[in-house]
Amino acid sequence: MKLILSILFSSLTTTTSSVEMFLLSFILNISYLYFPWKGSWLTEGSFIVFDKISSILLFLTIWISLMMLLTADNYQNSTMLKILTNILMITLIFLFLTPKVVTFFILYEFSLIPTMMIILGWGYQPERIQAAFSLLLYTMIFSLPFLSVILFYKDFMKEISFPLSGSDISYFSNSVTLICCLIFLVKIPLFFIHFWLPKAHVEAPLPGSMILAGVLLKMGGYGLIRFNQWMTSNTINNFFVSLAAVGMILICLVCLSTTDMKMIIAYSSINHMNFMIVGLMMTSLLSLSGSLIMMISHGLVSSGMFFLADTSYKRFNSRSLFNQKSFIILQPLMGLWWFILSMLNIGLPPTMGSISEIYIIISTVKDFSFFQSIIVMYMFFSAFYSIFLFYNVNHGILKEFNGFFPLEVKEHMLLMMHILPAIIITFYTCTLVL
Repeated sequence: MKLILSILFSSLTTTTSSVEMFLLSFILNISYLYFPWKGSWLTEGSFIVFDKISSILLFLTIWISLMMLLTADNYQNSTMLKILTNILMITLIFLFLTPKVVTFFILYEFSLIPTMMIILGWGYQPERIQAAFSLLLYTMIFSLPFLSVILFYKDFMKEISFPLSGSDISYFSNSVTLICCLIFLVKIPLFFIHFWLPKAHVEAPLPGSMILAGVLLKMGGYGLIRFNQWMTSNTINNFFVSLAAVGMILICLVCLSTTDMKMIIAYSSINHMNFMIVGLMMTSLLSLSGSLIMMISHGLVSSGMFFLADTSYKRFNSRSLFNQKSFIILQPLMGLWWFILSMLNIGLPPTMGSISEIYIIISTVKDFSFFQSIIVMYMFFSAFYSIFLFYNVNHGILKEFNGFFPLEVKEHMLLMMHILPAIIITFYTCTLVL
């Protein structure tokens, strides 16, 4: 608890230098090694829940937020951007710690406010207004049914806490369970209700894209894990598994037909998150463990890819794959970063991504025979578009070259901060099994 309070206190200091911020993040992660991996801090009457799920997502929130603060200096009115980042980080910390369902819902919705302010205040194009409106519209439409459930069952809902017990299940019908799932599925997001995410990613500034891909999408996965005791309807689960599986293939094809670098990474995030939905809907411990590992892997890798795409944009003033070529010649180190992140995005064995996919596949193929063919196509297409992205930005001939400045030390450090945890945690994935 002292560590959590120290994090909240330090986050309020928005003028921290880069060196101090790096040292603080290093101390936080060393301290994280001593967190209890077994059991939970939740006791009767406790005001926080600190188990394996919340602790690893708490780490991800703090780590991504610290990197956001390091990138905020590159923007006008960086102090306000840092304040919004800190507000969002504190909101997410309490969201992952609260055991009360009603408090969880309030924090879940409140996180939308600083996110929209970041997109509207520091977005690149006038279309950022449409992107923020889409984010608000999709989120609110699927949140209102959940709010109606809370109000209708207010006497019951205000009493229940995480982890939900089996006695809570019989209180709700399948239709209510479906309503409770939708609020989380739109945040992940599930295929067919995902249209807000590419717009938000493309129009958001770099810190917004990092926190959106790194943590905010994981809020939906966290909610589904906490509410998995209620997901007892095979019909509902099978429907979402089928929709997510079909979406995985279709979104891969969208990635192959897109030339906007940031759009490819955004759709790649949707692709991975739909794979995670398949694991969450199976509700077995192995599939839930695979989904949790995929959350961490995707949070670090996708945030790193958005950061690398932004560094490329600064040097070519374009996100088009046709205008970005020859990184491996102009800047070999940048080509190396692209290679490492692309391989992590593919889920090259034995990285976290590959381990999480194996867990989910094992849990799914025994119940869904058609999923085997889906997996084969998914593996092929996802590897293809990641290699396609890497090849286009690192090879080929530039049509126009007006000079190229190398990566700064700070940029190398931030890329290392994305990649090292993804590699190190790979050796400890056995501790993430639920």
